[in-house]
Amino acid sequence: MDKKLVVLADTDEEYLSVLEYKIVEEMGDRAEIEVITQLNYFREYFSQPREIFLLIINEVLYGYEERIQKQNVHYTFLLSEDEENENLPPTRGKCRNICKYSSIREIYRQIEKDTGSAIFSRPSVQTQLLAACSVCGGSGKTLLTLGLCQELADMGKQVLYISCEMLQDYGCYLEEDDRMDPDFAYSMAVQDPRVETDLSRQTGLRGFEYLKPMAKLSLSYQMSGEAYLALVQRLQASRRYDVIVLELPRELDMGDMRILEQADRVLMICQQHRRAAENLKNFLSSIILPEEKYLFVSNRFREDMPDFLEEIPAVGRCSVSSVIPEFESELTLETVREKGLLKAVAYVL
Repeated sequence: MDKKLVVLADTDEEYLSVLEYKIVEEMGDRAEIEVITQLNYFREYFSQPREIFLLIINEVLYGYEERIQKQNVHYTFLLSEDEENENLPPTRGKCRNICKYSSIREIYRQIEKDTGSAIFSRPSVQTQLLAACSVCGGSGKTLLTLGLCQELADMGKQVLYISCEMLQDYGCYLEEDDRMDPDFAYSMAVQDPRVETDLSRQTGLRGFEYLKPMAKLSLSYQMSGEAYLALVQRLQASRRYDVIVLELPRELDMGDMRILEQADRVLMICQQHRRAAENLKNFLSSIILPEEKYLFVSNRFREDMPDFLEEIPAVGRCSVSSVIPEFESELTLETVREKGLLKAVAYVL
């Protein structure tokens, strides 16, 4: 099968890496991708005529080199910093303006729409299950779990967040007061297969989808880890999402243990002080999971304090282990995104 040549050109290398990841994910081996971030190579590359299927280029670079407009380009998308700019230069192929600071998902959807979805269609992939845990209170588990969902959505993934906490108060981070319909909560608890059909009315959207928080304690609806797992398994079968993120409570029941066993990855939100490290060590020795499942994030880290996590071998052997420093002001979802605190974790999922 002939590969389609896709050219990405912008001097912002980090920005292009995320866009490249999304195109590779969607097109796979059907695309030959050329990433251009250096001006010297930019001039050299376009010095020769080429057949380019898709050109995604910074609007400044597009006007900088006349030879670009002489290439045989089927589809051109200009990355603009001005969302209202509609004055597009001429091109032989189709040309569209895209706001550079839109989410990767929004950019990709626009490209897919204008080039034809059949070109980018990919075989349905299995929905990944991520379980988020913490073994001590006040670790920042909820905020960081939501922040990771946000980061994954920015990478173009379809994400669903579900809280398994007894008291679901995460609406404060989303600035959202809407609550789940009690009838839906009861249906989840009894594992009614119709909940999948009604799910869209019980989810909110913040770049990623989230199951609305329950109005009362989850025990009021007789919820259990088994009920959450049953819902996840139905959603995995439908392949409706790329990633489902379950935030588990600190106190685990047998259903929660099964979620850990079946999860593709387990995100552990940790802290460096002695008590938290001891709790983590006991947790890891009590629950036998492959070490490669774990992703450790040490939150509120201070350089002037001893790090007792270093005494835990599994943390040191983990392929991805992130450290988030303690900030003077309280973190929000926006600051988590702006500072890129969870990019390293999101890239491996």
